Amino acid sequence: MIQDVISEGVYPDDKILPEHLIDTFYVVDCFVPHKNLIIEVQGPHHFNADGEMNKKTLTKLKVLGKLGYKIALINSIDFYKQPSEIMRANHVKQRIMRAK
Repeated sequence: MIQDVISEGVYPDDKILPEHLIDTFYVVDCFVPHKNLIIEVQGPHHFNADGEMNKKTLTKLKVLGKLGYKIALINSIDFYKQPSEIMRANHVKQRIMRAK
């Protein structure tokens, strides 16, 4: 669902690679090669019991950032709270614009 929003509503003219292997080590949810952008969907398994990102996720994001990739994080709960497809697309666009 989120990948459809990205490929249809956010980057319709760019190649989007879902479930892409980065540097033979990390699989990312989506990769936009033209933008050097990784889009990661943060579901519940990315967080610990206190609601903070777990160490595995934090390490992955830190390594990918040091490798020079821009990373957009999309919280799946926030995404699915959006009441319409348009608002979901806008939610994703806002997260991508904040990518570092």
